[in-house]
Parts: sequence; structure tokens; C-alpha cells
Amino acid sequence: MPRTPISQTEKKLLNNLGFILREIRIEVGYNSVDLFAASNGLSNSLYSRWESGENMNILSIMRLCSILKISLAELMDLWTTFNHVNSRHLYKEKKQQLINRILISKSE
Repeated sequence: MPRTPISQTEKKLLNNLGFILREIRIEVGYNSVDLFAASNGLSNSLYSRWESGENMNILSIMRLCSILKISLAELMDLWTTFNHVNSRHLYKEKKQQLINRILISKSE
């Protein structure tokens, strides 16, 4: 069955998720995609595509949540907040809370 073409709106939403993943990666101490991918059993090219909003599906998102030790609901809440233009300040607060939890779980 042929794939349904992705709309511009859907592409933007996926790009936004990739942007959030990139921000989280950097803020938890992985300055390079290569280091994050290698440290978490992912291929560099696959993870790079995820940060670009490509080749992402629910299983890949769930895998990332498992790696980061966050829930799918938390990531989706952050993503939803990011996508609301009037919620950028709230996005920064929620992201920082999530980053703090990731860093704490990383140190345990």
C-alpha cells in the first residue's frame, strides 16, 4: 500500500518534535548526535533523521522515551505546549523540569 504524502502542517509538527529532541539531547550533556546515538545503542543516521523529524513513528518515540527515562505523555505534553505559540514561556519551564528529571535519573 502506498504511503500517504505528509502535509506541510504534519511536517512542521514532526520538525518541532525533532527540535525538542535536539534541545533535550544537548541539555542533558550530549553535544553531538554521534555521542548520543553511540551511548544509547542507536545508529547515527537513524537518530539524526529523528532529530530532523524524519522516519519517526510511535515505536521510535517510545524507544526515545525509554532511553531518556520519561513517559510518552510527558514528551507529548512538552510537544503540545511547544506547538502553541502563546505557550513558549510555559514550554521552557516544562522542558527544564523534564531536563532536571532526566539528569537526576542519569546520575542514579
